[in-house]
Amino acid sequence: MPSTVDVATALPLQVAPSAVPMDLRLDHQFSLPVAEPALREQQLQQELLALKQKQQIQRQILIAEFQRQHEQLSRQHEAQLHEHIKQQQEMLAMKHQQELLEHQRKLERHRQEQELEKQHREQ
Repeated sequence: MPSTVDVATALPLQVAPSAVPMDLRLDHQFSLPVAEPALREQQLQQELLALKQKQQIQRQILIAEFQRQHEQLSRQHEAQLHEHIKQQQEMLAMKHQQELLEHQRKLERHRQEQELEKQHREQ
């Protein structure tokens, strides 16, 4: 009777974490008659070890999935920030252009007014 469970065979390497449901029910592959208490104790210890290993695998899958989602959200957030900064810069450039045009209009109006005053004085 094996004393350990091979974790490598418990989970295929290429399977997506969300596609691997964890069955935490007790496997009855170790079932022995209850007649021998020492063997029953050993069987229970092996089942407990198998459960702990399954839980550890499940924990690792959850952590890996959390990290994957966290990285994806971080990339999305960074892209949104870059887009926001780009839009802010474009808005500032347009505002600056608008202010510059307004300033040029005022200068032109002022020049025209001075030209009109000069013409009135000369008449």
